[in-house]
Amino acid sequence: MGFTTESGGSAVRARARLDTLIGLRFVASLMVFLSHTVNRGVFTSAEANSTLKNVFNEPAIGSVMFFFMLSGFVLTWSAREKDTVGGFLRRRFVSIYPGYLVCWLAGIGVMLVIGQAVTAGATLPSLLLLNAWVPVPQVVAATDPPTWALSCELLFYLCFPWLNAMIARVRPQRLWALAGVLAAGVIVAPLVAQPLPDGQQSPWDALPWLASWFVYALPPVRMLDFVLGMVMARIVMTGRWIGLRLGHAVVILLVGWALSFVLPGLYSWGPPVVIPMALLIAAAAANDTQGRGSLLRTRLFIRMGRISYSRYLVHYLLIEIVFFLLAGRKFGWVEGLVFIVALFAVNEAVSWLLRTTVINPVNRRWLRPRTQMREAVG
Repeated sequence: MGFTTESGGSAVRARARLDTLIGLRFVASLMVFLSHTVNRGVFTSAEANSTLKNVFNEPAIGSVMFFFMLSGFVLTWSAREKDTVGGFLRRRFVSIYPGYLVCWLAGIGVMLVIGQAVTAGATLPSLLLLNAWVPVPQVVAATDPPTWALSCELLFYLCFPWLNAMIARVRPQRLWALAGVLAAGVIVAPLVAQPLPDGQQSPWDALPWLASWFVYALPPVRMLDFVLGMVMARIVMTGRWIGLRLGHAVVILLVGWALSFVLPGLYSWGPPVVIPMALLIAAAAANDTQGRGSLLRTRLFIRMGRISYSRYLVHYLLIEIVFFLLAGRKFGWVEGLVFIVALFAVNEAVSWLLRTTVINPVNRRWLRPRTQMREAVG
């Protein structure tokens, strides 16, 4: 089975480099890093800790949606017309799993160091990237908690060849309607989750665990974000984009994030930002196809964006170790800010090390076409 794409979109796409989206990856991953850091209570002031936690939590949660949506957008944008399902899945596996496996093993080491129990029942599902399917906090979060999202990505990758073929058959004039249906699905997901039993409270917020898991982690629900990203890519590729400029899309997203601070419970997660996020990603891609400049396309942002995956794998484990060693120590404002900057710098160094010693070598070895491989070996 090969991939199918709509020839009418080739001129619009023109295989443009999506540098603005690479820069946005850095911004989103930075929000996640800051959220996980300040949630530990860096400062001696309880008010400061509470304020920073509130400020960064919602953008970090929205960043997860961004990465799911971005994944669907980029895979659709870069789909090869003569690709095979096997070739696509092999490339996806090689791109994500080796680095993940290293951090999965490191996560077990971190758990042992900080005195957290390591059990086969809690850790093995994550080795197979199945942990997000299991409605148990210790399973979803083991062994490197943020990587539960890769469990969702695995489902996305397995379904992508067929989803791409189906969406390619949708008439361009109907793509916006399809995007609206998908966004509506995200908006009503908290309502669908309401009848779930209250049971235990989520360890990460004050909400019932099952409802929280259903909306935030369950792969089929998060696939709405991924497919919406695919549809937004088709909108740009087929020339159906509305022309919204990148700066205006950023303003709309900020309004959505502002709403997330006032909406209750589960309704603050996806509903206020799903439409702004979809518009932002499409506007960023359109910005690049039209050759417009932006701060996000500068060399610094692109370089930082390229190590976002390594940053995502590494940061939580580093935070765990550092705060374990601090043993509850807090900082004043100046010391705390210096500490956060220093921690980020160390995190970048470790992320770069993982990328250059594991991820890049594996990609060079296994992502090259077989003909080139044969030539290289003799």
